[in-house]
Amino acid sequence: MASKRHLRKKMCTRKQRYLTMDDAQIGAGRINAVFKTHVFVYKCTFCKGWHVGHPPRIVRDQMIAKGVRV
Repeated sequence: MASKRHLRKKMCTRKQRYLTMDDAQIGAGRINAVFKTHVFVYKCTFCKGWHVGHPPRIVRDQMIAKGVRV
């Protein structure tokens, strides 16, 4: 089982923190446009800010099944 410290490092520490969901959505839009990928906005349980990241595996698998480039 992963420790809370490991989870925080993976989910929060190395990522850009946005203060609002709107700011994070703007950042996600830029990343999606430049890299031609799909990243999502999510609320961080550790810092209570907003981050941008790749979708969970189950969502990625569903997107691939629909023919969406991930």
